Formats: sequence, structure tokens, C-alpha cells
Amino acid sequence: MFDMGILEIAVILVITLLVVGPERMPEVARKAGQMVAKARNFINSVKDDSNLRDTVRELQQAVDLKEEKKNIEHIRKDLMTGFDDIKDQVNFDELQRPFDSKSVAGPPSDAQREQASKQLESTNDVPTESSPPESAETTASTLRQDKTARE
Repeated sequence: MFDMGILEIAVILVITLLVVGPERMPEVARKAGQMVAKARNFINSVKDDSNLRDTVRELQQAVDLKEEKKNIEHIRKDLMTGFDDIKDQVNFDELQRPFDSKSVAGPPSDAQREQASKQLESTNDVPTESSPPESAETTASTLRQDKTARE
């Protein structure tokens, strides 16, 4: 620790023995050991505190919330301007739904059933490729009507 060799330590012990005396030497050695232990603990705690401070400082720099908030705000602004550019390029009035409410298939009305039965009778129960495909429900209801009409 202080770059002391065995010879220097022996000289210090001899001088201490002459000054203190042999009766009080164990007591002084015990006190000196306790003081050295306290000094080591103090030095280690200061090192740990400095390491802890360095770690806390690094974490604060890594997680700088204000900087992150600025970055997120910048990204949000970029996204919004990009969306505004797309909005300017696309005319939403020209966009239409792929179907309107009238073309959604619901249960067939009586007029639709009658028209389907006439089409079926005119083609002799053989659909042609030119006729539009009918829904299964419409075909089933038409066949039921034909059966009741024949009876």
C-alpha cells in the first residue's frame, strides 16, 4: 500500500516497542488494526459511491427523457406531414365503397322469387352461361314454388 518492505516495517515495530513498552504493545496493535480496517472500509465506500454516481450519470444520459420526448414529437410531426401529403394526393371524394346498400343480398322478395321462377321455366331448368348466377336461397325458394304450383 505504501511501498514498504519488511525492513521498514521491522524498524517501525522496534521504535513502537521502545516508545509504548511491551505491556501496552498488544493494545496499541489492536487499535492500529481497527483504525486500518476503518480506513479501508471508508476508502471502499468512497469507491463504491463514485462507481454508483458514475452508473447513475450514465443511466441519466442514456435515458434522457426530455430528449426522448423531443425525438418522439419530431417523429410524430414527420408522420403527420407525410399523411397530409398523401391526403393532398388522394381525392377522397372519388373513392367509393365497393358496393352500395341496395346491392347487399338480403332475403328475396316475392317479386324476385317470381322473376326467378320465370327465368327457370324459360330455360327449362338449365342455366346458361349468360344468365347471372343466383344465390342458393333464391334457387331453393324458386324450386319450392315450382313444386307447390305443380301440385
